[in-house]
Amino acid sequence: MLKNILMADIGFHLDDAYEQYRLYKTPDSVNDMLKMFLDEIDGNDTLSLIHNVLCQHTEKANWKMILSLVSTFVKTKSQQNHVLKSKLEEQFTQTLLELSTAKHFSKCKAALLIFRHCCLEIGLWAEYSRWYSSYKPNVNNAKVLYSLLTELLPIDLPAAIAAHINTQPKVTESCVDIQNEYVKNAKALLTKINDGQDFMGLFKDYDDCQNRHEADIAKVLESFKSTGQVMRVVLEAYVFRNKYFVETFLKTLMNSRSVDDRLRNSFIEKLNSMNKIPKNMYNAWIQERNGIRFP
Repeated sequence: MLKNILMADIGFHLDDAYEQYRLYKTPDSVNDMLKMFLDEIDGNDTLSLIHNVLCQHTEKANWKMILSLVSTFVKTKSQQNHVLKSKLEEQFTQTLLELSTAKHFSKCKAALLIFRHCCLEIGLWAEYSRWYSSYKPNVNNAKVLYSLLTELLPIDLPAAIAAHINTQPKVTESCVDIQNEYVKNAKALLTKINDGQDFMGLFKDYDDCQNRHEADIAKVLESFKSTGQVMRVVLEAYVFRNKYFVETFLKTLMNSRSVDDRLRNSFIEKLNSMNKIPKNMYNAWIQERNGIRFP
């Protein structure tokens, strides 16, 4: 039954997952359902199930459910997290070795997504960085890897782009140009992100007439209201787009016209408790807020 659920085409395909998975949170009802399934099967069966789905229905599988399965596994079977991460790492490495057709390229893309998602859910992103820097590809593997990373670059995680820039795997001389071209493009994109160009926003689905900064705040607050947690995309902006985070995102969030908004105030206090707001900026907001309350 679980395999059928994972294979069901709900219109959230592989490409959708790459662009949106950081914004998707597993509903409690889905988490409870998956927990019941996981209580009945062991870790090896879970991995086999994921592998079979990837082999047979890579692009049009139920990617919300696949990612939720990994998230639920991490939460409920924490003692097996490192085993899961290692197996998913091996699965991705193996798909690079096996690549021969466009179908296999999709499988490779899918395996990378699941491997990264597991590292993020466990809270050990350094494991992905370690894998990348220590990977020893042959000529064909290197071409496959950098073709994949180049395709993903416009929608890739800033954390992944940074990892790819910091330390590259050793490649044969014939692949140096391919690697250098990717690194050059990755550095240019990360510089653009770090410069905090306002038009980028946090998300991609804006209306032409929409104020994207206010739209970002609305979407972030909506998520915070339902989950009580700060979205991962916000925390990534704090680390990898700090200029944008402070000068645009926080400035819009803490706009004095909305300081009486309880949800917004609660979110600001949450960020401050995580040390994500500069002290002088937070103090100025408190003073202005008190000034409005007590004229």
